[in-house]
Amino acid sequence: MLIQRKLEKVGRWYTRPGVSGRNTGISEAGRSVMQFKTSRPVQALESRAAATGDTWTPKPHATHEQLAVRLEQLKGLSKEQIAKIIADHKAYLTRELVSGGGVQYFTNAPIPVYKHPLQGRPKGSR
Repeated sequence: MLIQRKLEKVGRWYTRPGVSGRNTGISEAGRSVMQFKTSRPVQALESRAAATGDTWTPKPHATHEQLAVRLEQLKGLSKEQIAKIIADHKAYLTRELVSGGGVQYFTNAPIPVYKHPLQGRPKGSR
């Protein structure tokens, strides 16, 4: 059994139930969880996601928690340094830091699957 957190389209990457989106290097904001069961064995590349700042998941507004993290990261910097960060990296204040470390699977072609949306989070999801 595999799951995928998708925005609009189903991609070619999956993970196991119990692995959070943040552990696979993506924000969970606005994503629905789809459950997949392959109808035959498939080949996939297995890898571990790296920690990153997710700038590709649309986020209309930063949360209070995200703003608190950013403020903590900016402590001790001068006004000039902060202005340079904002000017150089407009996405800096809106990206979501994700932990990575989770196992993910990539396929090079669509795979034959049975799929259906899950209600809420999969059992064991963190």
